[in-house]
Amino acid sequence: MADREAAGPQVLMLSWLTDLSRSVTAALERREIAVKHAHPPGSGTAFRTPRRRGGSAVPPLSAVEIDSIESVIAVFDEHSVRSRFGGRQTCRWRRALRAYANEAGDLVTSTALTVGARRVLLICDARRLASGRRASATRWTHDLARRISYECLVNGLAGHSAGYAVIDTDDEVHEVAEAVVAWHDGYSNGQDPRWPLHPIAGGHGVTPSSSVPHRSPRS
Repeated sequence: MADREAAGPQVLMLSWLTDLSRSVTAALERREIAVKHAHPPGSGTAFRTPRRRGGSAVPPLSAVEIDSIESVIAVFDEHSVRSRFGGRQTCRWRRALRAYANEAGDLVTSTALTVGARRVLLICDARRLASGRRASATRWTHDLARRISYECLVNGLAGHSAGYAVIDTDDEVHEVAEAVVAWHDGYSNGQDPRWPLHPIAGGHGVTPSSSVPHRSPRS
């Protein structure tokens, strides 16, 4: 582990720089856990890299970074969440939300498979939503995390864990940031993930594909 810590970042965060992403990054870096940032889903920025998994793109990563990254975090910031859940819930809105879920799911899944991530976490910043809309955002985040977990399992990423967190108040930003550190460390003290992080149960009855191996170290 010491060699990997020296070689490159251990966490890849798909997020804009916000108070939330800065808080999570600072908590990790205080524990000497290096973080690499990349654009989040729906950013409107296409990465100029080869397409994978049916057309989804992954962030540009070096061989060293691919070998060192263990955890992938996708942050849905408050502006993105408010713009997608704060307006009228029409048929057009539902179609757009499904398309966004497809884009986010493909990006996070492809990235996790590329680096052989041991952990995937979605963080939804719902602080500026009314309670009813916050419930919708929570269900959406939970369902997306479950979908990503399933896709990772069936594509051969056995032994990984997935989870999500939804932030309701400013106070929870710090709580989630600190919880992310324990989550990345794998709860080595024997604790199970708990609020404010919500684990996704493993895919019972899912057989990982033997044709897609776990991370292959690159020189």
